[in-house]
Amino acid sequence: MLYSKPSPMNPDLPHLIRFAPFEVDPRSGQLCRQGSRVKLQEQPFQVLLLLLERSGEVVTREELSKRLWPDNTFIDVERGLNKAINKLRDALRDDAENPRFVETLPQYGYRFIAAVERPAAASVPSLPEVAVDRASPVKPSSARFAWLISLSLAVAVAGLFTYRRLSSSPQANLPPMKVVPLTSLPGTKMTPAFSADGNQIAFAWNRTGLGVEIYVKLVSEGEPRQLTSSGKLNFNPVWSPDGQRIAFVRSSEVETAIYTISAYGESERKLLSLDGGAERRITWSPNGELLAFADSDKKQPARGTAIYTFSLQAQQKLAVTSPPQNYSDEGPAFSPDGRLLAFVRGSHSDQAAGFDLYVVPASGGKSRRLTFGDDIFWTGPTWTQDGRELVFSSKLTGTSALWRISASGGSARRLEVGSEDSIEPSISARGRRLAYMRFPLDVNIYRAVLQDAKNPAEAPAPFLASTRLDADAHLSPDGKRVAFASNRSGTSQEIWVCGIDGSNCAAATSFATWAAMPRWSPDGKQIVCEASKDSKTSVYVIDLETRSVRRLLTEPIEERVPSWSRDGRWIFFASSRGGNWQIWKARASGSAPESLTKRGGFRPVESNDSRFIYYARDGGVWKIPAAGGDEVLALNQPKLDLGLNWSAVDNGIYFIRFNEYTDGEGTILFYDFATAHVKEIARLGRHHILGEGLTVSADRRSFFYNVWEHPGGDVMLVENFR
Repeated sequence: MLYSKPSPMNPDLPHLIRFAPFEVDPRSGQLCRQGSRVKLQEQPFQVLLLLLERSGEVVTREELSKRLWPDNTFIDVERGLNKAINKLRDALRDDAENPRFVETLPQYGYRFIAAVERPAAASVPSLPEVAVDRASPVKPSSARFAWLISLSLAVAVAGLFTYRRLSSSPQANLPPMKVVPLTSLPGTKMTPAFSADGNQIAFAWNRTGLGVEIYVKLVSEGEPRQLTSSGKLNFNPVWSPDGQRIAFVRSSEVETAIYTISAYGESERKLLSLDGGAERRITWSPNGELLAFADSDKKQPARGTAIYTFSLQAQQKLAVTSPPQNYSDEGPAFSPDGRLLAFVRGSHSDQAAGFDLYVVPASGGKSRRLTFGDDIFWTGPTWTQDGRELVFSSKLTGTSALWRISASGGSARRLEVGSEDSIEPSISARGRRLAYMRFPLDVNIYRAVLQDAKNPAEAPAPFLASTRLDADAHLSPDGKRVAFASNRSGTSQEIWVCGIDGSNCAAATSFATWAAMPRWSPDGKQIVCEASKDSKTSVYVIDLETRSVRRLLTEPIEERVPSWSRDGRWIFFASSRGGNWQIWKARASGSAPESLTKRGGFRPVESNDSRFIYYARDGGVWKIPAAGGDEVLALNQPKLDLGLNWSAVDNGIYFIRFNEYTDGEGTILFYDFATAHVKEIARLGRHHILGEGLTVSADRRSFFYNVWEHPGGDVMLVENFR
């Protein structure tokens, strides 16, 4: 076998490169580990240098071969390259299956994934020679003065060189970033996506109030052009690479499916049905052959959503990821070269844990985690044009803002734009443009009061309000206080208590993470709630007299939506212990939990006579005897998906009918157990009611529910993004 001389190193490399315990000197060809030299042959060392030069990027096998054998005199290149990679991994004590430094992308190339430090060179420009009279001795003070002059000149020259180099860089010559709304017309505009040339944006818009449709608008001018007219929920448009078609997700009462339509609004056709919801994000591969999306699997109902690809030619759906139990994968995005899919993964039970960012080969394989506890918005990231970074929305600082991170991992950095209420970023493949949705979230607690023999009705109006989130109201047994969840302090979401007139408001918890669903004990001395701590959502009991907070159960299992028994001895809750969500109970003082249901359940509440436990399941309300027994459907409203927006009393169930996407009029209804009939109780007006949090007072006159004030969102456009 013949070897040619390796190609020379990059002269721009620094004198030293550090990563983990290693230090590389490109000029001397040495690799050291904690000060001790590590033997490494020439070719593996050249491979290491090229990977370090382009750390975080994929280096193809062809590029590595050209670096090692530029004149093509080596007979068996594949074998030689494999040998060099193996020797490099041996020197770094790296594992191909679980890499810390060198990641393999099968049949394509390699990437250096560890954080790399490149210290600035410590060399000083040579000093200009200073003329002296050699015939006479130089006094020390004169020599020192001459040396200072020389050093000053050197610093000035170096500063001028640095200034010229920086001022001539492409980034410095770019005009400043400019942020403008794409359109300021009424309604919520969401899920923006650029065309391949970066000159058009497709987005979803509930403009007419009769559904959410897909629109297209030129970036530079003109009005939005409507593509779909289905009257249903259409979300997440994405352009084909040739700019001819747009794929999107449509949801109706019958099914959720992926459709395509021409960029001119013609020849709409269905591609495939999904098991998931309308807001699933989709992404189109750069070669136009695949769509990627998140979806659930009916055969595995206990598992969350996973990332799938769909071949447009073979009409075949394949799983790319397999999330752990009780986790979901969402928001896929193809890298510019189509080799990788970025996505977010998070617990679908622990809301406070949020989602974190991952990347995985588009053909499937081991996922690599990039962030840890960064609370990323579930619609996922977008890639920068060069594929080196990912941009995403995160609530790291308390409000949804845009951040960026290297595709190889490291620390996230906040963008100069999109600093508040910013989600769903999209970067154009050409033209240095960024689009995102500005989505202010101001949720208040409303109250509607019915008429009785002595008092008139009161129209729906804000009961507890701030400029942030106030939700999940629950009245104390004596009706004089109200507990609720809020982030009105500007930081974390905690449990608060106020007087019934809104006075004396104070936080009852300080979890510094997230807390919700407060429920009073029958004696009014304690509150039970769910909260996130140590990456798990669990049930906590708050003693209002001592201001102490204790966890109900000690084992780290997901527990949510707690409530008290009428006698105060038991706490009911939903838990994923055992694999899927069931209804459990435990003594309020703390005890081993007992399972009540076997077919699933969420949000339990005991009936007024303590005979039954009501709970949510499959969009309806079910009941089971408190002592255990048959699980029976109590209220079925398949078109409403009741979720958490219902409240059970002794003779029936109150619930809210509202379409959160069309801003229709909300209505409180009552289902009577005796007659099995539904009757209207009160109309709530055209407020945007959220799908959780209905509470009814003991006298059944007052109804409390959550309203999203001033719903809407604009697509913001950033020019000269960098």
